[in-house]
Amino acid sequence: MTEQYLGIPVPVLSESNIPITKPDLLNMPRSNQYIWTATQRDLISHLVGLNPVLAEAGMRATEPSPNVAADLTVICHEMAGRLRKSPAQIAQELAEGFNSDPNPPTIQEAIAQKGYLNFLLNMHIFGNQAISEVETYQDHYGEQNIGEGETVVIDCSSPNVAKYMSIGHLRSTIIGESLARINRAIGYKVIRDNHLGDWGTQFGMLARAHELWADDYEELSEGTDPVKGLYKLYVRIHEEVEKEKIAERERSGLDANEDVETALEREGRRWFQRLESGDERAIELLKWATQKSLAEFQRVYDVLGSRYEYMLGESFYIPMIPRVLEYMRERNIASIDETGAIVVDLSMKNLDKLVVQKTDGTSLYSTRDLATLVARCAWFNPHRIIYVVGEDQQRYFRQIFATFDMMTGNTGPQTEHVHFGMIRLPEGKMSTRAGRVIFLEDLLTEAVDRARQKIDDLSRDLSREEKETIARQVGVGAVVFFDLGQGRERSIKFDWDSALSFTGRSAPYIQYAYARMRALLQRAQKEQMELRYDLPIEVTNQPGNALIKHLSKFPEAITRAAQTSRPDILAEYIFRAADLFTTLYDRVRIVNEPDSVRRNSLLRLTQASAQVVKNGLDLLCIEAPERM
Repeated sequence: MTEQYLGIPVPVLSESNIPITKPDLLNMPRSNQYIWTATQRDLISHLVGLNPVLAEAGMRATEPSPNVAADLTVICHEMAGRLRKSPAQIAQELAEGFNSDPNPPTIQEAIAQKGYLNFLLNMHIFGNQAISEVETYQDHYGEQNIGEGETVVIDCSSPNVAKYMSIGHLRSTIIGESLARINRAIGYKVIRDNHLGDWGTQFGMLARAHELWADDYEELSEGTDPVKGLYKLYVRIHEEVEKEKIAERERSGLDANEDVETALEREGRRWFQRLESGDERAIELLKWATQKSLAEFQRVYDVLGSRYEYMLGESFYIPMIPRVLEYMRERNIASIDETGAIVVDLSMKNLDKLVVQKTDGTSLYSTRDLATLVARCAWFNPHRIIYVVGEDQQRYFRQIFATFDMMTGNTGPQTEHVHFGMIRLPEGKMSTRAGRVIFLEDLLTEAVDRARQKIDDLSRDLSREEKETIARQVGVGAVVFFDLGQGRERSIKFDWDSALSFTGRSAPYIQYAYARMRALLQRAQKEQMELRYDLPIEVTNQPGNALIKHLSKFPEAITRAAQTSRPDILAEYIFRAADLFTTLYDRVRIVNEPDSVRRNSLLRLTQASAQVVKNGLDLLCIEAPERM
């Protein structure tokens, strides 16, 4: 123990084999260098030059309402009081001043409309710069250096050892992975730390079940399916506990809703005490179960494309707990209550007390979470720590963060609970391995099977190997997008038809649009239509200009998704990009355009669209098939 935080010794952490991407190695542009953001910034700067008082009015350029024929707008109503003029008069004077000296050059004209100052882009200048940016940065288009190398730790997924991952782990896993990619794209060093559940009374119960019934399950023998055996033990002991509770209530004449403690529960608690005291047999069983569970988890993570810098169980932090509790008591943050438990009084923050050690001397989630926060600060010196955990834990994390603020004197990193609603499957049979829950691997397998059937029906010129690859990309992508494409705070009901639709707001629709883009470019290449980058972009149709403007907003969409921890913002953006390209494809000849300059422009626009859609899907943990 050589590292410390708050004077609390922390176990030394060995480096993972997974490299951590360092920002700025590619000299990534800052956000205000991309054309869409730069145009807004330069526009406001020019208006302030026309009237310096505007600098104090909080003026900003935004997108107008959909029914307004303009590209940007400035709302003048907020400036009326300061300038002592009507909004309409302000708009008119600014429009006249701007049009007499148009600047920036990406703006063509200012138009006063009542109390609004609207602007039209010079699409020749703007469009050329926008497409050039995509072509210059390619796979790195949209990346920024807002984070400037600061560290963000993301706690996500967090399955329990000795159990299969259920659909309940889907949202934490993919929201966490997407947020990791999004934050890395804006210049943060991201540490994904998968906090495994391998401690607590639940493991004591499992140890007792293993002691009683291990010989009943052949899956527990080496070379078979030990996680399945462990899961069966877990289910069995809880069923036995319920039977004991019913029998005890009947013997004691208690109400059916009244809780009673059973002999099995007491035995499970004693096993947990053995574990906390370092009992050799208990530790050996924990290590074995963890090793087998990690292999099971990794198979699911490989399908989802989730990666972690660290996967550490709660057990890793147990050696820190005595000193953490001592630190809290020394500073009167925690005290012993009348039951003998150690608690933190949070009444001044309008929160319930937080128990950090039970009466019997064993730790709780809260104790281990506080120790984990201390360790992460010592190891990573993070700017921010994000916990991607369900909405039912909101009050708990307010307690944890409030307690940690007391420990650090409000000098620690920013902490954020990114919470999400539940996910439910529609009624109906789906394969499970225990009959009580839907396992995540089964959901993904079902999605790939359904996608394979659709691919078989739609694509007959693909090889078997190609179909299998595409079925996996489409099936998994459908599940991921259905989740990330909706506001994370909502509870959602999974719908197979919507998720796998090739015509609606779905991953298959976006993936098909991307494959169509790639097919157009491949056709052009076969017909020897080499792209010319020395020719200007000349797109004169409305669908094409709408698409160019949308592509230029990709960096802004990434920034908003990062700042709000909402991947659905990016999901909506990518769907819109695919939809705008589909409109262009349906209305405009691209490869068959007779004018060579316009055809070259449309093909470069197609290539830029494919690049942006691919980049966006990657940030959502979704693959982009080259063919479909």
